[in-house]
Order: sequence, then C-alpha cells, then structure tokens
Amino acid sequence: MPLSIDQSDITYIFLVLVVVFIIYTLSGASDWVGEHVRAKKLANDEKELELEERRKKLSNC
Repeated sequence: MPLSIDQSDITYIFLVLVVVFIIYTLSGASDWVGEHVRAKKLANDEKELELEERRKKLSNC
C-alpha cells in the first residue's frame, strides 16, 4: 500500500504550520525562547571569562 500525497494534503499541512506559527508568535512564546537563549549565552560568556582569568593566573605563576 503506497503512501500518496495529494495537493490537498500539502495545502492542509501548510495551513496547519501557518496557524501554529501564528499562535506561537501571538502567545509570546518566541519572547520566552529568545530570553532563554540570551540567558544561556550570557551564562556561557561568564564561564568563558572565568576560564580566561584562571588561564591568566596560571600563566603568571
């Protein structure tokens, strides 16, 4: 039994994706994801700075 995809199936999938994107945008989830990504990047930057300070201290010894 082969799987066949008609044009109507593609249109339905596209419409579902558009609706999901609109709900995602209007719900503010994109802001939450953006905040989470920024917070994670900030934490990584702080870790990098700590590592650099440790390396400098070790190289001075």
